[in-house]
Amino acid sequence: MNEKMELQMEYINNIVCEITHLNKKELLSESRERYLVDARRLSYALIRQLFGTPFLAMGKFFKKNHASIIHALKGHRDLLEYDEVYRDRYTRIYRLISEELNKDIIKTITIKLNEERDYLADDLREDS
Repeated sequence: MNEKMELQMEYINNIVCEITHLNKKELLSESRERYLVDARRLSYALIRQLFGTPFLAMGKFFKKNHASIIHALKGHRDLLEYDEVYRDRYTRIYRLISEELNKDIIKTITIKLNEERDYLADDLREDS
């Protein structure tokens, strides 16, 4: 697992912890209490959906077997369909993260375009 994947998973976990009012220790615990299982499930789903992180990398990060991650994501799909509270929470977090990521992408593209424009302008000055 590379550093970028770890940072992405930390980012998602921080947001899930903030929205669910949990701390990281609770989120990463072995507890099977429903509210903790659901919070972990949200993290897994968001990480997979937004970044396409492999199951093995997620398993290593969360100290779980990759099959446990797959099982949790199957439960996630069921909850999205049948549990309105879970679905609303997931949708809210997903939108929040998507908006932030889009802002970062737009900012990065703008910086790159400005750098390219400056480079081309310097090139044109040298040719004159």
